Amino acid sequence: MFYIVQMADFHFGGSHLGSESEKDILKKMAERIQAEIPSDAEVVFCACGDYIDSKPVSDGTSTGTRDLTDAEVESRYEEAKDALMSTVIDPLKKKYKYKFKVGLCVGNHDTTHIDAVNRFSQAIASTDIDKTYSLHLDSENVDLIFINSCPPSDFSHGQIDYDYLENTLKTLPADSTKYFILHHTLMSMDERDQSSIRQVPKLIELINQYAVKAVFHGHTHGQYMIRIGTEGCPIISVGAAYVRDFPNVNSQFNLIRCNSGIPISADNYQYHADWAMNPGTDGFEKISIPISKENNYFYGTTFSRVYDELTKKVRAESKLYHVNLHVKSRFDQFCSDVTENFGKKVELKTFDKEYSYTELAEMWQDSELDEKVLYFNHGKNFCTKQHQSGIDYIIHELSQKMTSSRAVLVTVNSKDISQTAPDALLPSLLSIQVGFDRDMTTLHITMNLRALEANRFLKINICEILFLAQKIHETYPFQNIEVAVSAFRVQIKEQFGCFLKAKLDTLAQSNEMAITLACLRYSNDPTVITGQIEYVIRLIRDKKLRSETVIVTAGVENLLNSIMDVKNGMPAGKETLLSKLDQVCTYTKNLLDMLNELKKRRASHSEPTEDMDALEEDIEHQYDLLIEGFERLKEP
Repeated sequence: MFYIVQMADFHFGGSHLGSESEKDILKKMAERIQAEIPSDAEVVFCACGDYIDSKPVSDGTSTGTRDLTDAEVESRYEEAKDALMSTVIDPLKKKYKYKFKVGLCVGNHDTTHIDAVNRFSQAIASTDIDKTYSLHLDSENVDLIFINSCPPSDFSHGQIDYDYLENTLKTLPADSTKYFILHHTLMSMDERDQSSIRQVPKLIELINQYAVKAVFHGHTHGQYMIRIGTEGCPIISVGAAYVRDFPNVNSQFNLIRCNSGIPISADNYQYHADWAMNPGTDGFEKISIPISKENNYFYGTTFSRVYDELTKKVRAESKLYHVNLHVKSRFDQFCSDVTENFGKKVELKTFDKEYSYTELAEMWQDSELDEKVLYFNHGKNFCTKQHQSGIDYIIHELSQKMTSSRAVLVTVNSKDISQTAPDALLPSLLSIQVGFDRDMTTLHITMNLRALEANRFLKINICEILFLAQKIHETYPFQNIEVAVSAFRVQIKEQFGCFLKAKLDTLAQSNEMAITLACLRYSNDPTVITGQIEYVIRLIRDKKLRSETVIVTAGVENLLNSIMDVKNGMPAGKETLLSKLDQVCTYTKNLLDMLNELKKRRASHSEPTEDMDALEEDIEHQYDLLIEGFERLKEP
């Protein structure tokens, strides 16, 4: 998690005699920031330009004005530097121990003094700011791109060097989460405003292309938020830290909280001088900014990008409802993207074998269920009396009518659901529908799920879609593909086992465990005992890694019974071993009790509660204790 502090329009040198100075206001802002952000947090201070007030000053006559002299400009930047360092940057970095970074961009009051503002930025952030540059956060793989939106020596409007910006973006990691920070607004805020950025469609194109998560800017002297682009990127302004000619009015900053690279919440803090006079208040009004994306619609030309955007948001918000994924591309590109980014990956294994996601997808689509490996699959549900597999049915239906709306594969119906126990195994995938458009060039696939695990099982689902599309393509070649996936709820379970069976459970119907542990009773050969115990430990570790949504206890029950049998028949002279076995038996009983308790709780809660999360952690620890207990059985 990290925080963005957004400020703009400081206007040093523009304060009025008798009012609170810019420095006074900044000090109060820093104190409020410290009260809002926990200690040791990672904080990025984003300053969106206009560090001095460069408005012409009186020339000494009653009506005349003159531009600031170079010395006056330097003096104001020096004042700005000293104030920002002493009231904001040093206290937040050193006194409050934040992991603190600073980024700045040029404002319209700065662009006519570019050498001076570069000297200022070098002192504050150790970089020139007359060109676009990026600030990288390793902790969350985030790039904050600070854009110069000011044309050289022209303060009348905003203008971006798009070639330079695009070249900068190309040098950044493709998988990093990106934010834009600049000074100017993207559009006129009223009929008199001529200062907005020119050629904004190009900026929106880059926002879409690089999936920019938010754009922060200043200049408007007021706070507002709009959304633009295909993914509704929030454009967030911040009012002035100090408003020229209106001291203490609208002085404000924004505070944005980000998790997994995604903006989660944002608040605007507006200072009221009259409020500050009341006991017990610091004068700030906290106003929520609706920054979080309201809909969970993710669109792109590749599943890898859509998947990345989805998982970032799920990790940031824990779970999402009413999720829609939409991918539209040429079929050859679709095949390449899914194969390279999902199909070839190997993240799941059983006791005996590792599986790529392509292999898992084929197993889940197979009309024959391998009961030694999976508890259930999708393909078995797709078989009909007339068709041996789901793909056979799809090909037949399309042969009758290419634009058919009946080419649907269904796993369960309402009767199946209503007659199934709450803790029973039930497919999350409800249906897959396929069909062609009228000119037969685009295959459309829709997948509907009642629940979706995004870390691993979504990868299987994506590869299932590719598997079906490739089979259809063999009979009916097409050029393009459009895929829609909808899910009622999406969550992430880091070590999800995807219903691959633990071998410990598959052995529950045999006497293999009892035979394996019998060596403790009959053998005195350390090599034999060590080999058999290591085998049992591997079985337990394999079970631990399953991270099941539906708790299966058969293997642990069988293990406990086998331990009890060995204990009851232990010959004289093995008292030390028996004592160790007693401890192992206790660990196994405790583990079984915990698993049954978790099973009971999951029967009444589809979503994990804090108590369930805590219990899962206890179960992880209990597995470790059990493994340690078996390790001690190998000792003389």
